[in-house]
This record gives sequence, C-alpha cells and structure tokens, in this order.
Amino acid sequence: MATILCIDDSRHMLELHQALLESRGYKVLIAPDGATGIALSRQQSVDVVVLDFNMPGMDGKRVAQVMMQEQPTLPVVQRAYLSLCGGSPTQCYTKVMVLRLCSQSSRAWLGRAP
Repeated sequence: MATILCIDDSRHMLELHQALLESRGYKVLIAPDGATGIALSRQQSVDVVVLDFNMPGMDGKRVAQVMMQEQPTLPVVQRAYLSLCGGSPTQCYTKVMVLRLCSQSSRAWLGRAP
C-alpha cells in the first residue's frame, strides 16, 4: 500500500484529502505545517507528498525544496486553490485546484494505480 503525506495548514483540507485517499486504498499521513511534514518525511517511509503552496511560516516552495534536496526521488506535488471570480468567499465559491508537479518522479508516480 502506497503512503501519501499531505501537508496543509487547513484542517478541513487535510480531512478531505485523508478521507478521499484512504477510500482509494492509500495510507495517509497528515501534517499541519511544513516543519511537521518534513519531520514526518524523515521518520516515515513516504511514496509521494501532496503539499499546499500557500502556508504561513515555511511555504510550500521551501518545503518542496528541502524534501527534494534530502530525497531527490520523492515525488512532491504542490497545490494551491485560486478563486475564479476574484471576489470574497461569500461572493464566489468556485475554485480551481492547480497542481504543480515538482519533479519528473511526481508525474510518473501519479500514473500508477494504488
């Protein structure tokens, strides 16, 4: 069973990712911030990382840099949510998830079945 590490400062997004991925047969580790995520990736065997880009403190870009430096073959997928209308959340609920595949191994890994 593949293990996915999800790093996000939003508890709701972590719960959503965890429920979705576990229902598809993946083992899911969650971290509420970049530093915790890096520590988990050092302690646990992780097959891929799904990483929020916009986080306070250590942002997703820096977390990805550290992880890819320490584990060059670890697939890291960054994501961010962008509002389509540019208005306040009460005016616009439609969002687009943007994935940034940080390495070629990310693209290869995502093509595999769980």
